[in-house]
Amino acid sequence: MTEQMQDNAAGIGNQAAQIEMKMRLEGQLGGGASWFYWIAALSLINSILFMTGSTIGFIFGLGITQVFDGIGGELSEEMGTIAKVVAFAFNCLIAGVYGVFGVFSHKRYTAVFITGLLFYGLDGLLCLLAQDWFSVAFHAFAGFSIFKGMQAGMQLNQLEAVPAQPAAGGNSCGPE
Repeated sequence: MTEQMQDNAAGIGNQAAQIEMKMRLEGQLGGGASWFYWIAALSLINSILFMTGSTIGFIFGLGITQVFDGIGGELSEEMGTIAKVVAFAFNCLIAGVYGVFGVFSHKRYTAVFITGLLFYGLDGLLCLLAQDWFSVAFHAFAGFSIFKGMQAGMQLNQLEAVPAQPAAGGNSCGPE
């Protein structure tokens, strides 16, 4: 094998490794960013379950939406159903914010990941104050997963900031 052929083979192997790494990082990014969607959806489901009088719920939702549900429930005894509807509206707003976190995290906006993690961490502290240990554990797991997604997005941003290196040996159309 000539030296140029070896250089071309090495370049192709390097490109394949870069593609493989990029695909792995994109998977991590998507997995981490998608947690924001899950958090929003499960929080809304919990609120709907609460509004309908169900006794079941998920530990996966947000603590702040549970606080609004509780306040709405207490006030509904004096004010009627409107209190629960207002609480649900606040919960929809919060879920919408988490949905926006998901959209822009998928687009690799690091500041959005950080903001989302900050809000989620504060919500975890709320669960800690309530001594809701399952929710605290879930917040830690989901927060770690979101953080790993953010790291993957940052690595992808760095990879794409560096121009691709052509395969060694230059143009294969003819001699140099």
